[in-house]
Amino acid sequence: MSSSLQALRRCTAAALTVITFCLIASWAHPASADEFRVESKVSATDSDKPTSESLTLFIDDRAFDFLASPRETIIFDFLSERIALLDASRKVRTELAAAKLTSFTDQLRTRAARQTDALLRFAANPRLEESSDDDGWMKFSGKLLTYRIQAAKASNPDMAKLYRQFSDASARLNSMLQAGAMPPFARLSVNESLARDGMLPKQVELILAGDAKSGGQPTILRSEHHFSTQLTSADRQRIDEANEQLKTFKQVSWEEYLRPIRQAKR
Repeated sequence: MSSSLQALRRCTAAALTVITFCLIASWAHPASADEFRVESKVSATDSDKPTSESLTLFIDDRAFDFLASPRETIIFDFLSERIALLDASRKVRTELAAAKLTSFTDQLRTRAARQTDALLRFAANPRLEESSDDDGWMKFSGKLLTYRIQAAKASNPDMAKLYRQFSDASARLNSMLQAGAMPPFARLSVNESLARDGMLPKQVELILAGDAKSGGQPTILRSEHHFSTQLTSADRQRIDEANEQLKTFKQVSWEEYLRPIRQAKR
């Protein structure tokens, strides 16, 4: 498997959970949506177990993204255009402005376009053809990758808009957190189409074209997303705990927050 495919596999969770558009434009006019929750699970065809599980809770123009492993909470505050990352094991937190994410991914596009790896170059400026399968799945086809998405109409248009805001920020953040990550622009294109029609993703498949190292076999990554329009009492308790951690956890720099994560991946 090429280095770019390996990087993409490492970023499966955020990559498949998100489906997006432009961060600053999206955050400038936050949607007003009812409270809702999304349970997400990501898996690969060569694994019997999910590679990632998360619970995302939406309330008051904020999204609380709780990752099962590692024990990390990411809070997206769309009104203040800031993101907070909380590490429960170390009891530390860091913050990031939305503008910094946009600047980083713009630079990432430029670097990826100069790479010799075909997949990275494609991801820098992806061109996807939109169609539908016979079974009703939306299909976004490109030369080196294809998305298949089973979607449903959101019960509230603002719900789809707010989920898109979260997806935008999450996709961009993932590319910044993961060294060697794929640029998020193919997902941005797909998410623009979903949001245009007020749709929410129920199932997502990402199909990567095979290469010589994979014996020509494609790599398929899948995610499932279960939406509910009501928060539980346990959900509200988790939100309260995260808000308390924002006050009590030690604030550290972005570099210090990421240092042990990057060292563990070496």
